[in-house]
Amino acid sequence: MVSNKVIYALSIVVVVLLIVNAYLITSFIGLQNRTTELANAVNEVSSGLSDVNERLNEVLSRIEELTGKVSELASKYEVLSSDVIKVKEEVSSKVSEVKEDLSSLDETVKSLAIRVGDEIKGLKKLHEELREKVRDLISSVKYPMVITDALGRTVVIPYEPTRVVSVAPSITEIIFGIGAGSKVVGVDEYSNYPPEVMELREKGVIEVVGGFATLNIEKIIALNPDLVVMVKFGAQIKHIDALAKVGIPVLVLSDESMEEIFRSILILGVVLNKPSEAIDLVTTMRTELLSIHEEVSTYLAEHNLSKLRVYFEVWPDPLGTIGNASFINDIITLAGGINVFGNESWSYSIITSEEVIARAPDVIVTTTHGGLYGGASDVLEMIMTRPGWDAIPAVKNGRVYVFAGEYEDIMVRPGPRVVKAVEALAKVLYPEAFGESPPPNIIS
Repeated sequence: MVSNKVIYALSIVVVVLLIVNAYLITSFIGLQNRTTELANAVNEVSSGLSDVNERLNEVLSRIEELTGKVSELASKYEVLSSDVIKVKEEVSSKVSEVKEDLSSLDETVKSLAIRVGDEIKGLKKLHEELREKVRDLISSVKYPMVITDALGRTVVIPYEPTRVVSVAPSITEIIFGIGAGSKVVGVDEYSNYPPEVMELREKGVIEVVGGFATLNIEKIIALNPDLVVMVKFGAQIKHIDALAKVGIPVLVLSDESMEEIFRSILILGVVLNKPSEAIDLVTTMRTELLSIHEEVSTYLAEHNLSKLRVYFEVWPDPLGTIGNASFINDIITLAGGINVFGNESWSYSIITSEEVIARAPDVIVTTTHGGLYGGASDVLEMIMTRPGWDAIPAVKNGRVYVFAGEYEDIMVRPGPRVVKAVEALAKVLYPEAFGESPPPNIIS
């Protein structure tokens, strides 16, 4: 029989085997679960790797696409770089050419300036020679004398005039300018210069014989003049016959150009026995005008500037201006400007607003018109606000100038002060040429 010890031992072995079996079963089950979890994890990782692979493929595709574009840009850059080099070379070549042209132009300008200076010096010398010849010729003239006036009339001056009536402000200025003011007994109401004229008017030494265009013939005759001096103006010359009937000599002078102003001064110098004074006055005027013109011409040449185009408004309503047969055209020319209506052969004419706009002046110059349209500021505003004139360079750039007071007189009177008119206008057009700042719009 099997002993109890053996049975006990077998029991223990069985129990141990059962325990081991249970442990193994449990471990197997756990292992199986872990294997399942791991399989799931592997599946998830596999799925993730698949997504990563797809994204990686997209990235690689994008990289290839960008690589292609970079290659394309690199190719274009090479072409562009080549073009830039070519353009740079061409620009460098052009700059060299421009520098050479500018250098050549500079030499031309300097040469021109020298030529202008030489020509002006030659003119000054010629004027001196002519002055002496005219002085010799005039000094031999005696009374009675015969003069051909601006109308082509033969005027006999029997003796030296001592009682003269001047019916134009410019003539009055000339007579006083040559030192014959003491001969004047009558003037028109606008004769106010030199200041001595107003003093003599107030004292009654000089009588006023009416307006420039409204002469009082009876008053002129009553003064018993031995000479009446007029300008070639219809409202004045119509009285010639009435004065001639009572034996009063009438001398008509012309003032349509600077040369005619000089001629009028010399004629009056001969007639009033002031030849030397007249010659001196004309010589001084010519010298000063040449000096101003020389200064402007040199400035324009040295700075390679074009002459400014000028519109001179004589009257605002209807619009009136000057052509090349007016002394004001000469004032503009000597001041270094170009009259925009200088191609017209008339002295004064009515024009249209459209004509002014079309000629596009760089500068507009006018006067206060004796105050008939308000003050200078009113005239300025009237021009600046005209319909369509905002397209004119002068208006756009604020280069509209109104001459007022004494400056109005010197701009419209063909007498000795035309020199001041030229100088004033030159400084308005080219202030830098005289070392001055830009002028105000109202010159007074």
